[in-house]
Amino acid sequence: MGSGRRIVALSLTTFSFIVASCPVASAFVAPVSIASHRGTSLRGSFFDDLFGNNNDAEEKFAGLNEGAKDDENVWDASGLAAEIERRNTDGEEAEEPVEEVEFDGYALRDAILNKFGVCWDVDFQRVESYGFRKVYLNILPFKLGSRKFRHASEWDYLCHLQAIVEILQKYDLLDSVLAQLQETKKKPRPGTSPLVAVPLRLDLTEEQIDQILGPNR
Repeated sequence: MGSGRRIVALSLTTFSFIVASCPVASAFVAPVSIASHRGTSLRGSFFDDLFGNNNDAEEKFAGLNEGAKDDENVWDASGLAAEIERRNTDGEEAEEPVEEVEFDGYALRDAILNKFGVCWDVDFQRVESYGFRKVYLNILPFKLGSRKFRHASEWDYLCHLQAIVEILQKYDLLDSVLAQLQETKKKPRPGTSPLVAVPLRLDLTEEQIDQILGPNR
């Protein structure tokens, strides 16, 4: 026991010497001594005075966690929804309207070529039967490039087809003519007597026939 007391006394003496010789250490020890003499709450070490009370630190971290949760909730509720809406809006604005391709003389030439494999001539023809006049659009047995072809060039042929298309569109007959063209099984036959054409029926009134062919035809 005596030796133990001597060791404790020697340790205290050594610690007092260090504190006396080191101002920094005495600055750390002073607050601890004052707090213990005043009877205030004891602290684990002098590091509590340096970094603050543990309870204060826990309150600060708790406040940061609550703030992070609040920020997370705000992002989920509004930020994500706003981003989705923005992307949807950008997708709608990026879409461009599709323009409808107008049917013209080139398209009629292609329809004839796809059906028969040859660019045949076409023209209106009046037929009288039992005192009534009817008009047909005939696919004639004269092909583009032949000697008997009445158009001087392919451009003249296309201009003629364009005029045919405009007349059919005016009287709302284009769809009917194209449907008959696809459904017919007949073919123009050149070199026969009489020549064999493919007639496509046109449902027209007498007034409309006069407008197309003239009153004397």
